[in-house]
Amino acid sequence: MPTLKLKSAAELFYEEDWLGPPWIIPEPALLIHGAGESSAAWFGWIPRMAQQFRLLRPDLPGFGRSTVGDDFEWTVSNLAAVLNEFLDQLGIEELADVDVEDAFRVLRKIRVQVSGTAQGCGQQQDRENSQGTV
Repeated sequence: MPTLKLKSAAELFYEEDWLGPPWIIPEPALLIHGAGESSAAWFGWIPRMAQQFRLLRPDLPGFGRSTVGDDFEWTVSNLAAVLNEFLDQLGIEELADVDVEDAFRVLRKIRVQVSGTAQGCGQQQDRENSQGTV
């Protein structure tokens, strides 16, 4: 399975799934696992979702088969920067809106860093927004 070497000295392992017709260029969807998990957490979703989306399932830095240096900055902003670099290296400019659990706040941060706006990130309210941390 593929890995990408990032500027932050992290090496990001990821899995990519597409089960649709080979003549279709699918919309990519980034599936972010939770704390203490890996990209394998999404395994049961692949048969259905990969028929509609090109699924990108990275192991976040320090989880699963991804590595990270001792000086890695463990913040939501840095995690968003790492995922932005991951998407840039894959040549992905837009993502499908697939928001699940706490991944929403990271996806929102990614969208803000890329476009300066959080439009198109789904309809649920960001839980941290009222605390001013996003």
